Amino acid sequence: MGREVEGLTVRGGWFYYRGAQVGGVRPTRVALKTRDEEEAIRKIWVIRKNPVSAAAAVTGFAAAATRYLDHQKGLRRHTPKTTHVTAAVLKQFGDWAGNRRVGEITAEQVAEWQAYLGNQPGVRKGSKMASSSITSHLMRLKGFFRWAVEARMISQSPMEKTKLGKPKATRRNLWWDRDTREKMLALAAKEKNEKVQFILHVGFFAGLRPGEMLAMTPEWIDMRGGQLHVQEVRMNGTTVWRPKDKEVRTIPLHPRLKAFLKKYGMKRPWMLAQKRTKMPAAPAVRYDARAAFYRVVKMAGASGSLNTLRHSFASQLVLGGASLSEVAALLGNSLRVCEEHYAGLTARGRAVVLKLG
Repeated sequence: MGREVEGLTVRGGWFYYRGAQVGGVRPTRVALKTRDEEEAIRKIWVIRKNPVSAAAAVTGFAAAATRYLDHQKGLRRHTPKTTHVTAAVLKQFGDWAGNRRVGEITAEQVAEWQAYLGNQPGVRKGSKMASSSITSHLMRLKGFFRWAVEARMISQSPMEKTKLGKPKATRRNLWWDRDTREKMLALAAKEKNEKVQFILHVGFFAGLRPGEMLAMTPEWIDMRGGQLHVQEVRMNGTTVWRPKDKEVRTIPLHPRLKAFLKKYGMKRPWMLAQKRTKMPAAPAVRYDARAAFYRVVKMAGASGSLNTLRHSFASQLVLGGASLSEVAALLGNSLRVCEEHYAGLTARGRAVVLKLG
């Protein structure tokens, strides 16, 4: 590196920054998300410029939350969608806590809020908030308190000992076979619901995540080259969506998906029409096709979720002879995750199971 900057390190060509120890707490290393040294130094300047005063500990939660969101936005760590959801979660906690001063919030109060979330209504009528949603809320709150420590508002996070265990998912049918796939596609066509048809095609033949289905734009589609590029979405010079792994992923365009997209058309700005939602902690706009999707699943005599489309895509690839590393690249997953889900479907995996007797 050309210039020595305290706390600036480089790993694998990417720059990171860790501030000085405060109150006996070592700040979290921040990924600056750049390979350019000058840009990294400018980002560190933004971090250090964040105002810290002796009265920081008495800052009201709402004011601190606003500063936190501005700070993350300045580092381009939050997309507009992430900012919207995080702001809604922090507002919900602040209202529940009576906008206490940041330094007055205790671990016991965080635990009480966690219990409060468990009694809140879920997405489906008559249900309670899912454990995965509760964990997501707590992770966003934990990120805020981590920043508050680094900003010297508090010396220790009240969530330092909060355990955010991964919720145990209730696994339904891991994947749908080809007969079920064809039945579902036929039912969606019969109902003339082109949005559900879109979801089924990009799920079965490209393995897109639900969030990727919503974020898909015509720029992802290369009809001439026969490829689908899952990539960052920018509008008016602003990043509004990023892939989960923040990398561009290229998927061969299946002939049936290509034929459907020609008929479906290139819809702008989003391939899947979006509408407003009243849910406070949801993105500002989205199309919720779950009701129509689950109706088709039920009519087909199947069980599963939107993610089952993705599992079906991967499972058919493995059964067709694709290696797990190839499947991992197409899904945008790590090899470890693919081994956990699909190793039993490989020829070697099946042979090992049969030898168990």
